[in-house]
Order: sequence, then structure tokens, then C-alpha cells
Amino acid sequence: MLIHGDRLSSILFYPEMEAKIYMPGKRRQYHLSIYIAPSRLTTYLGDQLGAFPEHLRTISEGGRKKGYTHTGPLSRMMHQAVSHLLDCPYTGSMQALYLENKAMELIVHKLAQTISEDNGRDKPLNPGRSETERLWHARELLCRDLENPPDLFGLARAVGTNHCRLNAGFRELFGTTVFDYLRQKRLVEARRMIEEEDMNVTDAALCVGYNSISSFSKAFSEHFGLPPVKVRKRRG
Repeated sequence: MLIHGDRLSSILFYPEMEAKIYMPGKRRQYHLSIYIAPSRLTTYLGDQLGAFPEHLRTISEGGRKKGYTHTGPLSRMMHQAVSHLLDCPYTGSMQALYLENKAMELIVHKLAQTISEDNGRDKPLNPGRSETERLWHARELLCRDLENPPDLFGLARAVGTNHCRLNAGFRELFGTTVFDYLRQKRLVEARRMIEEEDMNVTDAALCVGYNSISSFSKAFSEHFGLPPVKVRKRRG
């Protein structure tokens, strides 16, 4: 669960997702993240899970094939709970108990929001023409400079959407998250440079934005099934 500085709240679940958050230099931002194991939802809610969106139920029961996103406004009760978290009056073990209680309160408010009629049920993302154009434009901006691509928040702003909807749209249209799409494009381009331009492994890694050669080699091997040095030798 993520509370955004722009008065939005989200439930996010994406298996094996990595991301970075970049904060604007001259603007104060508040981001509150609460992590909870999906299986705990079954423990807490039991037979009440039937009222929740299908994808959320599947995740709570151990499903890992599909991600889930729900973004909505920061309600008055959520805002109040966040204020209490930031202004905790206790220290030590009492502080830990107080913060845990408020975190659970936020989770309850957010889960209730996912099933409220005002915010709708688990609607799949079916981007219309303008939304689809945004996603293709985001893809173009992402691939324009693989060495220094825009961060997720900057990319979302550039195409007129938010980062949650951008990631969900990428999953719907391209079958993967923004981060994974970028990683795949970097690796494919690096392999092309090695095979077609006779570039060495280090230079290819640096050209597509990898500063760590070991990280590049590991990602390359996982993606293609063989290390980049073997691709280089095989070409030779």
C-alpha cells in the first residue's frame, strides 16, 4: 500500500518488480509505504474475501501470475490516520504498537475503498485511443535514450498520466511493467551491439545504461540463457 504526496492512495502488487522513486528537489513530498504479505489478507478477512475484487482474492490465495493496482483518493479517514502516524506521541515499545495499529487502520480503509460503489470494483484497464497513444508515446520516450531514460514518475508526467496507471497500461498493452520493458530493450540492444557492431561487453553495457558489469552479465544471462562473453566469443 502506498500513500502519495499528491493525495492519492494505491494498493500495488507486482511480482518481481523493482523501482526507484525520484523526489523533486524544491518540493516537499510525503510517501508512506506499508508492506503486507498477501497471505495475511486471508488470515485477517477469512470468508469476507468474497466481497473483494477477483484479482485481489487470487493474490491473497497465492496467485502470482497477475499484478494488481487500485488507485483512489486519500479519504478523510486515511488522512487522519496518516497524521496520527506522523505525530506519534509515544516512544519505545509503545510507539511500535501504536504505529502498527495505525498502519492496520490504513489498510482497512484502503481495502474498504476497493469494494465501495463510489470507486468501482476491479475494472480491467482497457485504454481508449488517447490512453493508448499515451502508452506508445511513453514507450518511445523510454527507448529514445537507453543510457539515461526518464524515471517512472517523470515518464508518467511527460505523457499526462500517473505512474500507477502507466505501469498498469504497459502490462495491458505490452505485457510487462515499464521497468521490465526497459530492461528487455537494454539487453536486446546490448546484444545487437555485441553481435553486429563488434562492441566489447563493457562498452555495450555502459551504452545501454548499466554501470555494473556483473549486474549486466547476470541480467543478460538470465534473459538470453548464456553470458555476454560467450556471445562475443561465438561471434568471433
